[in-house]
Amino acid sequence: MTRCEICGRNEVIYKAIIEGSELKVCEICVRFGKIISRAETTQKPPILTKKPSQKKEISNNQPEEMIIANHGALIKRAREKLALSQEEFAKKINEKLSLVHKMETSTFIPSIELARKIERFLKIKIVEKHDENGEIPEKKDNAVLRIGDILKIGKS
Repeated sequence: MTRCEICGRNEVIYKAIIEGSELKVCEICVRFGKIISRAETTQKPPILTKKPSQKKEISNNQPEEMIIANHGALIKRAREKLALSQEEFAKKINEKLSLVHKMETSTFIPSIELARKIERFLKIKIVEKHDENGEIPEKKDNAVLRIGDILKIGKS
């Protein structure tokens, strides 16, 4: 048995023309159109299966890119250093003034693509790579220690 193409019930009985389309409908929904014939009921009901998740899976080896927490202050500071108003900056990066304002007040987190565009224009860094646990992967060069790195050392 197939499902009603209007309400989803498993009681398809009729084929009907509803608003110019031929549909298989139940006894209740047939009132919305004109009956053509009784539907064939030899089909088995569909087996419902869970669809696979649409989320991208991140491999264990590759870190995920994330926007840093204080991105708004960094964007504002770099924009002001270039002596640009929010309106001028928005025009330069081809975005809306309201979006620039929301980013600078940290009420909007930009996409990675937008963040990369801002990074290139302002010559700042607002995207960091994090592993699955949310930790910043260790850098191979002699990088500056951060408070989180020092806390990890103290736990060892």
